[in-house]
Amino acid sequence: MKYGICLQSVVSVRKQPGDHCEMTNQLLFGDFLLIKDQLKQWLLIETADDGYNGWVDQKQIMEITDAEFKQLNRAMRYYSTEYYHKAISVSEQEFFHVSLGSQLPQFENGKFLIKNTEYHFSGKIKNAENN
Repeated sequence: MKYGICLQSVVSVRKQPGDHCEMTNQLLFGDFLLIKDQLKQWLLIETADDGYNGWVDQKQIMEITDAEFKQLNRAMRYYSTEYYHKAISVSEQEFFHVSLGSQLPQFENGKFLIKNTEYHFSGKIKNAENN
């Protein structure tokens, strides 16, 4: 089984593989998923949190290892409560726009970690246990 994580603000999940096919769901930054199949550049995915299935373009997903996926599943879940905010990488100074409801993996002291890259996030957050 292959796994992935969404590193875009919002990604359309489609009913069939194709840019003009019906959108059935969306991924947010930090959502992680199972990759069930591939057809050219299209990945059939299942979201880890709620089990939704659909197709996404592979360029919108970063593949992660089995160990990284398991670590994400075990970790405390933190979510952005900001309408829109930047997450800036510590080392490379690249940034992502993070929208309301986005997951911030392994969040601690204003930083979170994805594939050994640390990001600063100064926006408001909420953890899943404190609904």
